[in-house]
Amino acid sequence: MAEKVTVTGSRHGPRCVTSTSCGRFRALTGDGSPAERSGAYRQGMAVWESVLLGAAGGGLVELLAVLGYVLAWQRARRTPGGRVRKSPPRMRSYVDVPAHLWVLAIRAPLGAFTAWLFAVTSQTSGPYAALAVGFAAPALLAQLGQFPQVTQALQDDAAAEPSPAVVPASAAKAEQSGQAAQPQEVERS
Repeated sequence: MAEKVTVTGSRHGPRCVTSTSCGRFRALTGDGSPAERSGAYRQGMAVWESVLLGAAGGGLVELLAVLGYVLAWQRARRTPGGRVRKSPPRMRSYVDVPAHLWVLAIRAPLGAFTAWLFAVTSQTSGPYAALAVGFAAPALLAQLGQFPQVTQALQDDAAAEPSPAVVPASAAKAEQSGQAAQPQEVERS
C-alpha cells in the first residue's frame, strides 16, 4: 500500500508532509529547487557507490604508506642543518614501487569487497562509512573471521566435531575410561 505524500512549499523551500517522518524517502517536487538538485531528500547510497569508495579507502591506505616512505627519503636527503646533502640517497632505495603496486592491487579490491559486504547487509549508509570500511578492510575481515559463527560457516564440514581445545581435559579422560565426568569445584579469585 503506497503512502500518501503531500509536498508543500514555504518561503524556506519545499517541505514534505506524511504520516511518518520526512527523511525516510526522497520527495521530488519537480520544480528543480536547490534542495532537489543537491539530493537533500536522498536516503542512503547505492551499492556501487559504496564499492567505489571502499576501493578508494583501500587505495588510500597504500598511498599513506608510500607517503611515509617518501617523507623518510626527504629527511634522509637533508643534513641536520637543513641543507641538501652532496650525494643524497635515491628515492628507489626508500620506495619499492613494484611491491607497493602489488599491495595496492590487493588492498583496493579488498576494500571494495568489504564495502560491498557492509552495504548489501545495510551496515553502512554514508560515503564516510564506506571509505572507512575500505580503509580498515584487512582489520575488519580479520575480526570477522574470529567469530565462531563465521568460522563455522566458512568450514566445508558444518557437522565437524568440536576441537579438543573446547572439550575439558577431565571430560576427555572420563570418556576414554568409559566413566562419566565428575563435576569439579573451581575457586576463582
